[in-house]
Formats: sequence, structure tokens, C-alpha cells
Amino acid sequence: MRQKLKLAQALAHDPEILFMDEPLNGMDPIGRQETIDLVVQLGKEGHTVLVSSHILHEVEQMTSHILLLHQGRVLAQGDVHEIRDLIEDRARSVRLRCRTPHHLAARLMETGRVSGMRFTNEPDILVVETAHADAFFETLSILGLEEEMGIEEVLPLDDDLESVFEYLVR
Repeated sequence: MRQKLKLAQALAHDPEILFMDEPLNGMDPIGRQETIDLVVQLGKEGHTVLVSSHILHEVEQMTSHILLLHQGRVLAQGDVHEIRDLIEDRARSVRLRCRTPHHLAARLMETGRVSGMRFTNEPDILVVETAHADAFFETLSILGLEEEMGIEEVLPLDDDLESVFEYLVR
């Protein structure tokens, strides 16, 4: 309730810029989601909201435009996905759900667009590493048109704020 009271006090005079330091700290799940929704709404209304937090997946729910700081140094600024695209020294990890993962793996290896892959305990899952994301996804789109592949899901595993931050501090 203290966090909600502080937030209400900060919003009472309708500021153009709102600074929030760990605004979700101590809140229950419903309060957290309500606050996230409020931050998103304030941004849509044209307010500038600066949120400082170490809970990166919650920050990612508030905005895609971020400024990453580590030990007082700016690591990156911009859209999370654009920043990830700039980290070329880290292969992309992509989880694929398909009807024939072994067949898909063989076809992907033929293209030369993958640097590694592994099968999981789930029979329809293949995890692929690629250093050439654009070319890989283009090839995957073409292979996805082939009915026998039965590609049902494509999920990038490291295209999120937490992964980007980890890559940048290492």
C-alpha cells in the first residue's frame, strides 16, 4: 500500500516527467500488474516515465525502449530487439516446435545457417543456434512452407531484456 500511496502522491500534480525507483517492490501480483498497466498508459498519454529496476522482465512489460546501465556506465539504449540485433558475437538461440525435428535439423544443417543445434526431452522440439539470424529466419520461412516439416512454433530464446543485459555485462 505504501508504494501505491507514493505513486498517487507523485501523480497528483500530473507531472510531465515521472521518476520511479523500484516501483513494484513489495506489491502483490495484482498491484504489480496494475502499476505496469498505469506506466504503459502514462506513456501512451505522452508522459515521460523513467523506471529504475533490476527486475528486467517487468521493465520489459512497461516499454520496449530502454537504457541499460551497469556500474554507472551506459551499456545500450534503444529498442530491446534492435540492441539484440547489434550483439553479433553471440549466436541466436531459437526453439522450434515441429512435426519432424530430425528432418528439419538435417535440412537446416544443409543450409550452413546454423552453428549448432540440440534436441530436447520433448519429441517435437529442436533448439537451434545461429550467428546469421536474418538469413536463418529467411531459410526457416521457406522450409516452413514445406508441409512435411510441420513447423508449429518459432520462439527466440534470447531476444529479451534479461539476455541482452547478460550479454552486455559479460
